[in-house]
Amino acid sequence: MSKLRDLNKKYNQLINRISEIIKPSSKISNLDFVITLFLAYLLSDQYELSSRSYTVSTSKIKLPDLKEIDSYYYHYLFSRYFLERIKRKTDSIEYVKKKYKLAIKHLINLNDHSTPINLLGTIAFKAIDNRDLDFMEIIIDEARKLAGRRRTLILAEILGQISLKLAKLGLFTISYKYLSQALNFFDRLGYQRDIIRFQSRYILKRIVNLETSSIYVELSQLQYEFQTLVELLRLSSLDSHNYSSKTRKIIFKLVLESLSRDYWSKRDYFLESLVETHHIYDDDDLENLSNLAKRFNDNILGTLVNIIKIINESHVNKDNLIKLIQLSYELYKAGKYKLASDILVSIILKNNYDNLDFEEIRAILEIIAFYLETQGLFEEIYYLFGEVARREISRLRINNAIYFLQSSGKYRSTSQLLRLKLLFEPVIRATIRIYGYIPEEVYNALDEEFKNSNYLLVGYLYSIIAEEFLNSGLIEKAVSFINKMLNYGIPSPYFLSIIEKLLLSGYYDYVFHLLHEVSYFEMGNDELIAEVIKLAFAKIEINIGEKILSEFADKIPREKLGKVLADLSIILLDNGLEVHSINYLMKAIELLNLSKGYLTILYTIARFAARCDKIASIIHLIEKLLEYIEKRVGDNQDEHPFSY
Repeated sequence: MSKLRDLNKKYNQLINRISEIIKPSSKISNLDFVITLFLAYLLSDQYELSSRSYTVSTSKIKLPDLKEIDSYYYHYLFSRYFLERIKRKTDSIEYVKKKYKLAIKHLINLNDHSTPINLLGTIAFKAIDNRDLDFMEIIIDEARKLAGRRRTLILAEILGQISLKLAKLGLFTISYKYLSQALNFFDRLGYQRDIIRFQSRYILKRIVNLETSSIYVELSQLQYEFQTLVELLRLSSLDSHNYSSKTRKIIFKLVLESLSRDYWSKRDYFLESLVETHHIYDDDDLENLSNLAKRFNDNILGTLVNIIKIINESHVNKDNLIKLIQLSYELYKAGKYKLASDILVSIILKNNYDNLDFEEIRAILEIIAFYLETQGLFEEIYYLFGEVARREISRLRINNAIYFLQSSGKYRSTSQLLRLKLLFEPVIRATIRIYGYIPEEVYNALDEEFKNSNYLLVGYLYSIIAEEFLNSGLIEKAVSFINKMLNYGIPSPYFLSIIEKLLLSGYYDYVFHLLHEVSYFEMGNDELIAEVIKLAFAKIEINIGEKILSEFADKIPREKLGKVLADLSIILLDNGLEVHSINYLMKAIELLNLSKGYLTILYTIARFAARCDKIASIIHLIEKLLEYIEKRVGDNQDEHPFSY
């Protein structure tokens, strides 16, 4: 009881202090006035109080009649608070019901019409989770009105996701209703891929638990695009989906039936999927495809069927490999460049890699590179050669790996950074994981790149090496490359992950040394230091984070430091350190006020207040904010900005 009496006493004191601050005679800035109105709302609104398990008689709330004001600050603070609070109050649909309209109103007053629709989508999902379908339908109607004709794409996506969520619960009738609405919007907008995406996933959820005998009937009764059926076949070929072979057979049968009715208009789309799904077809399936090719005199389909028959054998011998290359060239000559390259890539990466020797791999790679060059797909060439080189490293065939690295070619239209990322990074990581060091042959190949690359690219390669040594627990080897990185005078994008691993490994002294070195860089150092401070608070020990903050705070510009402290206050609050977090919040507000970061102040207060789920926490926050505002009242020479 004594705790409750203390809370009631503090509550009454805060009400009186707020009443004094918002008197028309007070000299208070616009910003402080808006914050005070927000605090008054938190203390006077019954739903806010009850959401924090606190009740008070309305007769005790002795505040002036609090009218809304048309101020950007006002709408911004309230909208951000409601967005955070509604997202966090997953256990209270009643709070959401009472407050969502306020959130939307404030957002629209900021001329933001997209966020309200997305918010309504989030609320609809909450309603489904609470099995409150009546409220869900109210929310969807609101979203439809807000979307109008200008934001139908956002609405279509929300309706599609709602449909899938309902289908997952087995509510297929209402699910199909919203799916149909979503598909109509996508069709009007010309978003065919989205139609296929939602149709196929809806059907997947609909048939996954059906008896096999019912699936054909179910699919026969639904209306869908042919492309959707092919996508369903593709999904059925993935290991992540628990389809039975009988289910795949039924889907495949429906694909063939649909294909037979209008073959040439559907054929190219089907052929593209055939390569990806080739491993699911048995002899009967391939016989059906052969018959289809003969029926429509389609040499391309016939060639693909012959290729799949060879690939699906347990081992591709040299004779079959020659046949595959010849057959792929038939596709190439027919202008089916992608089919030709994809089918050979599947041999290299999926089916028979371990059965191929060096000469066979080299021959296939050169042919694939030729096919890909024709299409201008140079990035895929780098990826393929890099992946093959990585696999050769894994097989302890260093010389083979180096050969593939050096024979990948260079294409001016592709950035050198992307080339290094696709080609060299997989090899570097695999080498260190397997050997624990970089063998001389590999380092010599890298050295050639070092000589021919600018310092940014060299720094990137060093950072990859250092990070992978850290991943393997080889700290001393990592440090030698980190020291090389420092010679280039700019922070690598990988510095943050490198420092994180050093901190997690307890190498605090070296982290401080590294940050001191980075602090002398001419650009980018403040951003890195700021991120390291937040990282230390969030994932390491707070005392380590505070030590880094104390030592390097002067390296961060005032406004950015204010934002860092604001983020730290949220991190601390989320970790249950309320007193500590409020201290950081108040420091952040002081710095942000000096640098005129007013919106960041409001955003941080909104985030902080939304996280205060106990009345004691919100009262503590309001006490501190009022102390700050009361000190400033009178210092401002402006007239009271708003009057009642």
